[in-house]
Order: sequence, then C-alpha cells, then structure tokens
Amino acid sequence: MKHRKEDIMEFDCIVILTWEMG
Repeated sequence: MKHRKEDIMEFDCIVILTWEMG
C-alpha cells in the first residue's frame, strides 16, 4: 500500500502540472 501511495502522490504531481499547462 505504501508503494501505491507513493505512486499516487507522483501521479498527482504530474496531473497538477498537466492541468496547469493545459
């Protein structure tokens, strides 16, 4: 679960960056 949480955190950062760029 810890690994999944870390992946989600990184994914969230990417999503936020994409949203800001879009």
